[in-house]
Amino acid sequence: MKSGGVWSPINAFRQAVFVEAINVRPAIPMDGPLRLEIDFIFPRPKSCPANQVLKWTKPDTDNLLKASMDALTNARWWIDDGRVAKIQTCKRYPFDGEHIGAAINVTTLKDPAWRSA
Repeated sequence: MKSGGVWSPINAFRQAVFVEAINVRPAIPMDGPLRLEIDFIFPRPKSCPANQVLKWTKPDTDNLLKASMDALTNARWWIDDGRVAKIQTCKRYPFDGEHIGAAINVTTLKDPAWRSA
C-alpha cells in the first residue's frame, strides 16, 4: 500500500475535473445563488443497446456530484459549494460525435431576496 492516500476512480475523476476547471474558471469566484448542471457522459459498453441513453449503474450519481463540486470549489469557481441552490444532473451515454466526460454548466440564479454586499 502506498502512503499518502488510496487511488480510486472517483478521486481520479475529481482530479480530472479540477485540472479542466482551473483553466476555464471565472476571473472572480461566483457568489450568490447558483445553478449547477452536469451531464456525466460514459463510454457505451458493447453489451448496452444502441437506443439506451441513460446509465443507471455505478458509479453513484451522488459520488460523482460530490467529486465535481469539490473540484470546482478547489478550482475557485465559486465562493463555496453551499452557494449552489439548484442542481440538475444526468448519467448517460454519448450522443453521436460527443466526447465522454462531464459537461458542466454553472449559472447565477435570480433571487429577489438576495443582494450582493
